[in-house]
Amino acid sequence: MRSLPRAIAHIDADCFFASVEIAKNPQLADIPMAVCTRTDNRGIIVSANYLARPFGLRAGTPLFKARAMCPQLKLVQSNFRDYEEYSDKMFEIFQNTSPDVEISSIDEAYVDLTGLRLLYRTSHFGIAEKIKNEVFAKLKIPISIG
Repeated sequence: MRSLPRAIAHIDADCFFASVEIAKNPQLADIPMAVCTRTDNRGIIVSANYLARPFGLRAGTPLFKARAMCPQLKLVQSNFRDYEEYSDKMFEIFQNTSPDVEISSIDEAYVDLTGLRLLYRTSHFGIAEKIKNEVFAKLKIPISIG
């Protein structure tokens, strides 16, 4: 008997904490923004959107430096309950697609697509695109799949 070709998708949410904040408040989508531990100068960035990154802002950047690097930066206080809720919903979509999901962090998982081409009547890339579209449609957060 011939075995099915293995196909494991690595899925990672893009700028997860920032993406969740943008999903909750779409007005943040068009400005440099970052999620931080606290909003005073003793805080640090935990996630920055793609508009903030050209200024050199990354996770771990202290806020006193971040403000100097990007004066128009919008800071959002982190809310880990919301991130856990979005994470759970995202993983539920993965688990509804495949019976074999290995979660590796709050925003990252490996999804076994082996044998699912017949079920979904598409390629592995088609299944990945289905997952990506469903996550965005339901949660308004972008993901990358490889």
